[in-house]
Amino acid sequence: MALKLVKRLLVPIMPKKRNVSSYTLRFFLPTVLFAFVLSACQSRDSSKYIFDNYLYRLSNSLQVDRESLPQLNNTASSLSPLPLYPARRELKKYIPSININLLEFLRLSECELQRHIGQRNGGLGRVMGETQQLIYDAKFIALAEQCLSQLEPASTLFSTLTRAYDHKRQYLPSSIWNASFASKEFAYLFSLGASPLSLPAVTEQPLQLTNALKNIRQKYQQLISGNFTEDALGDIESHYQIIESSKRMGELRLSLQATTHMLQQADKILSVRINESPLCRQQQANAKFTIVNNVFYKYYIGQVQPYISGLHKQSVIVFSAIDELVKMQEPSRTQALTDFWAAVYRDKDSEWQLFNRQVKAHTLNWQALLKQCGKLPP
Repeated sequence: MALKLVKRLLVPIMPKKRNVSSYTLRFFLPTVLFAFVLSACQSRDSSKYIFDNYLYRLSNSLQVDRESLPQLNNTASSLSPLPLYPARRELKKYIPSININLLEFLRLSECELQRHIGQRNGGLGRVMGETQQLIYDAKFIALAEQCLSQLEPASTLFSTLTRAYDHKRQYLPSSIWNASFASKEFAYLFSLGASPLSLPAVTEQPLQLTNALKNIRQKYQQLISGNFTEDALGDIESHYQIIESSKRMGELRLSLQATTHMLQQADKILSVRINESPLCRQQQANAKFTIVNNVFYKYYIGQVQPYISGLHKQSVIVFSAIDELVKMQEPSRTQALTDFWAAVYRDKDSEWQLFNRQVKAHTLNWQALLKQCGKLPP
């Protein structure tokens, strides 16, 4: 529809009797059409607009016909689906339940633990989420320590409560795991039901998210080290609200994939000019170089590079925070999460490493092209 509108707009400025040069038809008209359609369909801050505009201007300035390169496909549909975050059934650790005999439970009336256990057996306690279950377990351990100090060590109740206490301590790492990577909040954080980040979004730092991840890691380390207090996890739910407030990990992964794909296309265009038909002879700049140099500074340095730089900085911060949380729970980690995180971040062929290699390759290709004209950037 946009193309039809362009044709209508061009009718008044192209009378049938006007003699239009072939140069104008070949270069000026396609540029007008492309710019009009692109701006009509996309936000200028979107990654797709920035990437499509860059690829078009790069191929046009280098006079490399993208359609003549069958390996190039600049549509999003050409991207392979990214691995999904594992299902909760693949992540959740099974924790066997333990019950205290009702008669013995009633005998705990002198302990604060009695009321805590009563809350667990109530209606809301039976439908606890993973985070609420962890909070309950941490408070149980803290209150059980207080109660055991008040009981006669030789009593049956002391022995029963000790078994329950040991059970909670034994499965605490699993409870922490379920509250983090097996939780609905983390599943939402990693959701791919999102879009690549825009330029403004990719250049801002998600401090709330990274601080929330850092805070829950510190609290979990505190619990694992045996530092139990009733309010140890008092504000943890507020951190989880921040974690599930956006699909930032999914957005970052989609942004990395889109950027890597765009750079691969750009490198194929550059390679044609570098290897098959040099832009300059004997390192002497020419008129063609002036046009290409303008694309380099205005569109690559001016638009694409700020996006790449922002994406790299933000990914380093967020991925590192996630990785620290993964490292902290190495003994509890499921195979599903291990494989997923390796494919995203840790392996040498991960999404993260592929992005970094492609950025480096694109930089080297630009250097090789500009070197042909004796004009390496400073």
